[in-house]
Amino acid sequence: MTHVNHEAMIPLINTELCQPCSFSVIPFQLAKKSKNCQVCHYEMRREKWKGVVLCTKHGVRLCTEIHKPRAESDPKLTKEDGTYITDFLWTSNLTSSCWNKFHDFYEPQGLFNKSKLDLTSNKIKFSLYVYTSDLYQKKYSALRIVTGRKSMGNIDPKMHIVLGKPTITRR
Repeated sequence: MTHVNHEAMIPLINTELCQPCSFSVIPFQLAKKSKNCQVCHYEMRREKWKGVVLCTKHGVRLCTEIHKPRAESDPKLTKEDGTYITDFLWTSNLTSSCWNKFHDFYEPQGLFNKSKLDLTSNKIKFSLYVYTSDLYQKKYSALRIVTGRKSMGNIDPKMHIVLGKPTITRR
C-alpha cells in the first residue's frame, strides 16, 4: 500500500483555476457537515455528501450529480403559510450538476462571497452565502419569510420541506 503525503500536495492545488478537488487530498480531517454540497443545501434539496468536490478557485463545495431544476424536483417546498412554492426565480433553471449550476448561474449572480483557499493553516474557510444578494432575497420572498437584521440566513428547513408524499386535504 502506497502512503500519500498530503502535505506535499498542497502546493499542487491551483487556486487560480476552477478545478474539482477531492476532499481526500485535504491534509486534515473535516467534519461530515463540512463536506456537503452547498448548492444542494441552498436549493433545499436532500443533503449530499457523495460525489462532492471542492472548487479550488471559489472555495465552494459542489456535487457532480445531475439534478433537474428545483421547480421540477422533490421534495416539494412550502411557504410559511403551508402553500406550495411556485416562484423558483431564486434557483438555477438548468438540468445540470451543482458544479455547473454554481459556475454558470450562482457565482455570476453573487450568491457566494469570495473566499480564497488557504490549506496551509490546517483549516479551510469555505465561501459562504451572501444573505443580502438578490438571489437570497428572492428566496426569502418565495418562502414568504420576513427578514430583519437578526433573522438573515435563518431558514428552518422543517417549515418548508415536504417530506414523504404530499397529502391531499378535502374540504
